[in-house]
Amino acid sequence: MSRLPEPRLIEVGEADTETWRAIAAAAGHATWFHTFEWADLWCLPGVTTRPRGLLFRFDDGAEALVPATCHASKGGLVRAYTSSATGKYGGWIARTEIGAAHARAIAAHLATLDLTLRQNPFAPHGDLMEWTREDFTQALDVTRGYDAILAGWSGNHRSSLARARKKGVAVASARGVGAWREYDAIYRDSLRRWGSKAQSVVPWDVFERLAATPSDAVRLWLARHEGRAVAGAVCFSHGTHTVYWHGAALESAFDVRPVHALFDAILEDAASRGLHWFDFNPSGGLPGVVRFKDGFGCVRLPANVYEASRRMTRVLRRVGRAVRRAG
Repeated sequence: MSRLPEPRLIEVGEADTETWRAIAAAAGHATWFHTFEWADLWCLPGVTTRPRGLLFRFDDGAEALVPATCHASKGGLVRAYTSSATGKYGGWIARTEIGAAHARAIAAHLATLDLTLRQNPFAPHGDLMEWTREDFTQALDVTRGYDAILAGWSGNHRSSLARARKKGVAVASARGVGAWREYDAIYRDSLRRWGSKAQSVVPWDVFERLAATPSDAVRLWLARHEGRAVAGAVCFSHGTHTVYWHGAALESAFDVRPVHALFDAILEDAASRGLHWFDFNPSGGLPGVVRFKDGFGCVRLPANVYEASRRMTRVLRRVGRAVRRAG
C-alpha cells in the first residue's frame, strides 16, 4: 500500500482578531493564555508589542494558529515573537486536532524565527521543538471531585486549612474596580516583602483592564479576615482548563492561613463547574513555591521553554551596544 504524502505548508499569514477568537474558542487544548484577550492585555501605552497570531494553512485544508505577541525594534528591522505573552503557554491551536505531520511543519517554521515559546502541557504533539530550558507546571485533575482533591492535600496543608476555618477566614469571588484595588494593595505589600526577589511587577493598568473584563473567564478571589481583604488570587478559565495566574497575601495575616482558604474555595469551585484541569502554573524555578504546590497533591506536566535569537538579531544587538558605548 502506498504511503499518503505528508501535508504541505502553503501559507503563513497573520490571523485577524475574529479568526483568532474563533480558533481559540473551538480548540480543545487551548488555555486562556492562547486567547487574543491575553495578548491584547499586555499592549499597554508606551509598549512596542502587539498581538500577532501566526496562521498556518496546509494543502489538505488544515489550519492552525500560533498565538503570539510581536516585539519590533531597530526601526522595525528586528521582529521577535513570544508565544504566549509574558512567557505563558504558547504553541499551535486549531479548530479540529491536526496531525503530527502538521505539527512538525509548524515547529520547523517557528524554528526560523526570533522566538520565545513555552510548551503547552495540554497539547498533543507538543514535544516537537528543541527545548532550550526544561520546566514544568503542577496541576490537579479536578474531575475526581472536591472530596478526593482535599484528601490529596498534605497533612500540613489540611492543618492550615483547619486553622483558616477556625479563624473565620471567608473567601468569595469579587468584581468591580474596588475589589481589584483591594487586591492591588495586597500585592504592593507583597512586593515590599519580596524586594529584589520579585521576578516581575504587574502594573495597575493590567489589573484595571482585567477588572473591566465582563467574562467569567477572569475571576478575582479575595480572602477576608474580620472583614478585611488579606489575600487574593487571580484565575483564568478557558474550555475545561483553569489556571492560577497571580496571587498575594498580607504578611500580617499569614498566621490565619488565608492562602489555604483561597485554594480550598477555588478548587471546590473548579470541581463543581465540570472542569478538567486546575493548573498552578510554572513556579519560576523557586523550590519553596514548588514544594508548596506539591502539597496539594499535584502532578507535574512538562512546560519547557524554547528561546532562539537569529543571527541578524544578534548582529544588530552588537551594533547597537557598540553605538551606545561610542556615545
